[in-house]
Amino acid sequence: MRPDEQARLDSQTDRILARLEAGPVANTELAAISLKYTSRVSDLRARGLVVECYDRDHATGVCWYRLAPIRRGFDSIPRVEIPVPKGSLF
Repeated sequence: MRPDEQARLDSQTDRILARLEAGPVANTELAAISLKYTSRVSDLRARGLVVECYDRDHATGVCWYRLAPIRRGFDSIPRVEIPVPKGSLF
């Protein structure tokens, strides 16, 4: 890929990220930034961001995207031992 083309794609990705940081956005608005907005969303996911399509109108084809809230992994949740009575099936 040529350096100028990579710079253009990086710029589109950064603009989509800025828009997502402002709040939920429809695919119609993302397409105004980049016709291949799904590739730019994939680029953001490759950076480690969680971008989710959380609503879709199948009749119109409009999808809504947002940055997902940060979620903790199972390892960060404290484990609690629950006593199990003798004779229990567990």
